[in-house]
Amino acid sequence: MIAHLTPDDCLEGGNEAGAYLETLKLTDMAQLSEDQWRTFCILLVNGANKAAGKRIVGAWLAPFE
Repeated sequence: MIAHLTPDDCLEGGNEAGAYLETLKLTDMAQLSEDQWRTFCILLVNGANKAAGKRIVGAWLAPFE
């Protein structure tokens, strides 16, 4: 099985990265410093990958407990 990111996975990552921007009180991404931009990108990618991991593992679980 090849893991891939779905639009929903990316949206989840975007939610995490967006929450970070809210803590900075910035809406214009052009105003981000290099470190802030790097942190934003890390949160976006890691959040999307985390969502994909949950989705993939969830598909492996038995449909009963």
